[in-house]
This record gives sequence, structure tokens and C-alpha cells, in this order.
Amino acid sequence: MGLQEFQRGDITVEFKVSDGGPVLVLFQAEQDVPVRFPSNRHIDGNFFIFKTPDAEAAHRRLMDHGVSVTDILLYEGVQKYFFFEDPDGNRLSVED
Repeated sequence: MGLQEFQRGDITVEFKVSDGGPVLVLFQAEQDVPVRFPSNRHIDGNFFIFKTPDAEAAHRRLMDHGVSVTDILLYEGVQKYFFFEDPDGNRLSVED
């Protein structure tokens, strides 16, 4: 995903998402814990969404790194998005 690791602890890894922007912190769990999302009228299924200014470039980058991705789709004919899975099988999405 191009995130820059900047701090690692005993059970955490922190990534810079952008300079001066948000930080993604991942915690190691003692056991598999399924992610649960509340039901809503906008999302079909459970997944995290990564926002990008260029979905096509993100799509190419993931493919270049051997990640299996879906075709690029269009939401309301304008917004580009696609799906992929992390190594643990969690469904993720990228959209512009």
C-alpha cells in the first residue's frame, strides 16, 4: 500500500499515511478476531476502504506487487473503485 512504517512496539506497528496526516496503528491480537461492521445502506459486505487520488495507479501498483485485485468498477458512473484481499483474507477496497 506504500505506507511508511515509522514506529514498532511489542504488539503494535504504526504507519504514516501521509506527511503530517493520519496514522494507521495495527495491533497484534492473541487470536483471530473477526472485524465487525455495522449494517448500513451504503456498503455491501464488510471491508475497509482506502481513499486515493488515483484508483488506476493504486490498482497498477498492487498488481505489480502480485496482489490479486478485481477489475476497476464505477460507482454512479464517476467514482472508480476496486477490491482486494489482505494475506489473511480480509476484504479491502480502494476508491478515488
